[in-house]
Amino acid sequence: YKELIENTNKIANFLCEVTSKGDRIFVLMPNRIETLEILLACLKVGRVYTPANFRLSSDEIAFLVNDAKPKVLIYDEEFEDKVDEIRDKIGDVSLIKVGKDFQELKEYNSSEPDVVTSPDDLAMILFTAGTTGRPKGVMHTHRSLFFSSIANHLAAGLSSSDVYFGAPPLFHAGGITCFQLTTLMVGGTIVLQRRWDAKKALEMIKDHGVTFFFGIAT
Repeated sequence: YKELIENTNKIANFLCEVTSKGDRIFVLMPNRIETLEILLACLKVGRVYTPANFRLSSDEIAFLVNDAKPKVLIYDEEFEDKVDEIRDKIGDVSLIKVGKDFQELKEYNSSEPDVVTSPDDLAMILFTAGTTGRPKGVMHTHRSLFFSSIANHLAAGLSSSDVYFGAPPLFHAGGITCFQLTTLMVGGTIVLQRRWDAKKALEMIKDHGVTFFFGIAT
């Protein structure tokens, strides 16, 4: 947790240098610890975490970027080809590629940023699936995230001794409040799976002593 706080602060201080409070931070990342650190950094300094489904086509991602109007787009090097395809379609957005070691953003100061957020400030924008049209950005406040996490805690009864298997993607509510943030709130352990793979999931559950898993019914 100490390392998580330090890395989160480094990213938060970077965001304070290049953006203003209330700016949207567009994120195109798989499940990795750095994605969670970006999410927490955004929450800490009042930037709006705006993740996208990385399975979408380049044109669909370009539409979401233009709809959200972010100041920064942080993307995993895995999606470099998609980002290259949309560079000329998304206007003036700072692009930040994240490599394997994430050193690009971890050279910043790890001190606590001097930013105050309010419960009703916009915290994140999550896009709907878009099955009946274009995806629509759903606005979530810090208050709504807090109480969603509390509700999930009351339902699941997690504690600091639990090990949660985080397979749902961090661009979806199911991968954020169910149950990543809830697990962090109770001081538990999170095991992240970059992409869903059933066989690998069973191996990871066994290897890491997972006690709780939230999955999609299918």
